[in-house]
Amino acid sequence: MNFKLNNMYRAVLFAVLVALVSADEEKCRRVMGPHSMHCCKVMPMPKPDGPPKGPPADIKACFDIPMKPPSCAREECIGKIKGYYKDDGTVDKKVLAADLEKELGEKAPEIMKAIKENCIEGDTAKFGPPDMCELMTVKHCLHMQLLMNCPEWSDKDDCSGMKELVEECSKGFL
Repeated sequence: MNFKLNNMYRAVLFAVLVALVSADEEKCRRVMGPHSMHCCKVMPMPKPDGPPKGPPADIKACFDIPMKPPSCAREECIGKIKGYYKDDGTVDKKVLAADLEKELGEKAPEIMKAIKENCIEGDTAKFGPPDMCELMTVKHCLHMQLLMNCPEWSDKDDCSGMKELVEECSKGFL
């Protein structure tokens, strides 16, 4: 009888832990969405004025690739056009770093330093599940570095609490 109770308690504890981890993952997905970037008032990357006007002309065709079911196809298309995604399925981090340096280098040296340490030289596997392609884990890493280094946040509408959520969710990546 005691053995059965121990197993039952273990099963209940396991179920509670799985539920807590799943709730945290669900909560943190909000951070990884594109909207979270608009909650940062001072972003070193160019932000569109007014409603989005669509993707830049050179990568516009990539946005015709559907995102469902989830895949890396759109990011691969963009990476190939920009020159940082190789035919062998790997990310040319030197090319990516040079591209980011042009975009961020002088405007945000602290963010560029964090990107180099974590996304260019670091292991980006922790920024996604084990089956996620390298290109997406690099993208998630870049996204998190920009958010973790945001100097000023909006707290209006669905941006309410985003700063705290980024701080909480980023702990899993440090």
